[in-house]
Amino acid sequence: MGLSSPVSYTMVAQPSGRGRMGPGTMTIKRVWIEEGCISCNLCEDLCPEVFEVPAGSECRTTKHYKKHLNGDAEMIEKIQEAAESCPVEVIQVEEE
Repeated sequence: MGLSSPVSYTMVAQPSGRGRMGPGTMTIKRVWIEEGCISCNLCEDLCPEVFEVPAGSECRTTKHYKKHLNGDAEMIEKIQEAAESCPVEVIQVEEE
């Protein structure tokens, strides 16, 4: 019996909105923060390319965050982790 060819995996969306590894592709179209941020800085710690928390202010997306929405699986995972880890669940992600 011969060896089967390797399979590559990229991030795909589950109905729950959580990312998982599996065949297929997924991209993030838009990221935004709803009212109610408690400025804990967790999102910025997890994904500083997309989130920032200026001193004395609430979380916001970085000025050029959209350049990071390029379908890169590692970046998608970081954004999803930040959204899922938000203690007040104000980070929203729109997937394509």
